[in-house]
Amino acid sequence: MNRKELSFEMGSRLKSLREERHISYQELADALLEKYGIKISKDSLRDYEISSDYRSKAKSLPNLGMRTEYLIALSDFYEVSTDYLLCKTDCPCQDMKIREMCEYTGL
Repeated sequence: MNRKELSFEMGSRLKSLREERHISYQELADALLEKYGIKISKDSLRDYEISSDYRSKAKSLPNLGMRTEYLIALSDFYEVSTDYLLCKTDCPCQDMKIREMCEYTGL
């Protein structure tokens, strides 16, 4: 997977996780500030979800430059592994043993 494909897949995963919880960018920004003390603007959160060339900032692949603390906070908030957000695995589970089983069995 090249950098662009990785960025778009990561953006797609972040968007899906947010939409599954039926929360807006502002609600997510507020939750991250309250729970983790991390201030991320709703515009930055939207940019991290870029998953196509049609967005104005798509060429800069903003999610690949995301701060580590943001990645960790999003991972914890969505209850998925950082490896899942980084597209290193398709299994979203944080538990390594369960993730290994998923990868072994292909589930």
